[in-house]
Amino acid sequence: MNYTSEIFNRLNIQHIREFLLHGAECFDIRDKSYEDRIEELHKEAIKRVESGFSDRKKSEAVVSEIYNYAALAVQFLGGDKAK
Repeated sequence: MNYTSEIFNRLNIQHIREFLLHGAECFDIRDKSYEDRIEELHKEAIKRVESGFSDRKKSEAVVSEIYNYAALAVQFLGGDKAK
């Protein structure tokens, strides 16, 4: 029984997700919260878009279109209940 207790003590939702998706343990599990990981990816994506344009107005237009697309996707998937 001690062996299984140790496994369940180390288990978290990211481990379960990786096992179900890939059938193996994930070695790239981060201890950051979901919000922190989303914010980190958001900053990286915006930086990458901005680095692809020399003109600030063009990069802002592309970022704006990305936000518009994301908002439409959220509405389509039913995530935006406030209308």
